[in-house]
Amino acid sequence: MKTRIFPASPNQIRHWRHACRFPESPALNMTVGLRMEGFLDLDTLRLAVVRTLERHDSLFAKPFWADGELYWESAALKDPDSILEIVRCEDKRTVLEEIRNEAKRPFRLEEEYPVRARIFPISEFENIIILNVHHISLDGWSVELLIREIATRYNNLFLGDPDTNPKKTTSFEGFSKYQSEFELTSHGISDSSYWKKELENAKTGVGFPPDIRESGFSSWPLGRMSWSFLTAELSDLTKEAAKVAGVTPFIFLVGAFARLLGLESAEDDVLVGVPFVNRLRPEDANLVGFVVNTLPLRFKLSERNDSEYIRNVSRTCGAAFLHQRLPYVNILRDLGPEYETSAKPVFRTMFILQGSQTARNQFLGLNCNQSWISTGGAKYEQTWTIEERNGAYTLDVEWNPELFSDEKIACLMESYGEILRNLANHFVSGKDGKEGAGAGKNLSWPELKDLADFFSGPIVLESDSNLDLKIRRHGG
Repeated sequence: MKTRIFPASPNQIRHWRHACRFPESPALNMTVGLRMEGFLDLDTLRLAVVRTLERHDSLFAKPFWADGELYWESAALKDPDSILEIVRCEDKRTVLEEIRNEAKRPFRLEEEYPVRARIFPISEFENIIILNVHHISLDGWSVELLIREIATRYNNLFLGDPDTNPKKTTSFEGFSKYQSEFELTSHGISDSSYWKKELENAKTGVGFPPDIRESGFSSWPLGRMSWSFLTAELSDLTKEAAKVAGVTPFIFLVGAFARLLGLESAEDDVLVGVPFVNRLRPEDANLVGFVVNTLPLRFKLSERNDSEYIRNVSRTCGAAFLHQRLPYVNILRDLGPEYETSAKPVFRTMFILQGSQTARNQFLGLNCNQSWISTGGAKYEQTWTIEERNGAYTLDVEWNPELFSDEKIACLMESYGEILRNLANHFVSGKDGKEGAGAGKNLSWPELKDLADFFSGPIVLESDSNLDLKIRRHGG
């Protein structure tokens, strides 16, 4: 393949600026791990990974800045095996430390490709695969597509399909051009008008009040993570309430979060960052690249009637869905240069509903558990992510530990469970849910004792912090 140069998409420029501003930060690393039980053919897996990665020019390309614009230089990888390494460790504790170290290792975008892969053989029938990608190249949806493609290729190769001439996939270059020109289209003009009106007189920069106020801060935002299960009973209650209300469970999940933010900040008008997959065009459905668009959703909390509040949340999310294609950088530019340059934040918290990972990415003859891995960096002051696993919701929170203590985050997570229960109970039983809704009945805190335990949930933590949180929370 000849060297090809094409412009970056508008949203990629934001991540480039972050990488230039915080070159030592791993906050934009997207690190996912697969723990596989069963016989794994390492040579076949290596071939499947390399052949899959080299099909996507969003991965085998390097960014560069010229004449005030960001471009990508895409070319054939001279040594595909250089991005994949088999690492053998003495014991499981060492493996866990190596995984954490890989997640925290920042990318040098001008010097290396924005993807790394490592295989950790634990035993004859246990292996861990780590895929680390910089967010400037992929979004979370694309990571899922990529792993699914690796699994499919591995299965075919394992069954004897030579896969000698894999076809190239749709180039990210086309999407980049489309997103750059979108604001000039009729739909782009409509979206721009919508967001200007929606955000008019909005109070920006509302977040959770910090409980740590130290004078010194790190050169780049630190990140710490924790996770818990919403109990099966609360998960089922939320789903039932959504059916009664005629909305998706996401409306209740994000509605409860907005209420929590409003109560903690003493504000009744808050902005929350919510990512949308932004794949409304058929040609983008399976595109591997940075396609997702983050939007500032405005929630007005003065409405205390639960039924009307849920209707308002549903209308807000529905309208945002219809206007999700205008690049977030364009919205920032329309708000003012202080927002576009990140001198002033539009929102301080992000809320994400992650697609279930337990039913996907099945490798032939293998039991596979998939988890994201804490990178030690933080994109926002707090990022809350909900995911469904085995019928129950998990809740993981990433936060800046220079602003919030472990105890504060634990209390916020418990309070979220109570608010969600109260909101759901109004629709299911007509009660406010306060009677008997004590601490410990909404969330279930996992104990992390073995390497397998770390892959039983949505996040592999940077430390055994869940045990610490549980002990401190319950005074054990």
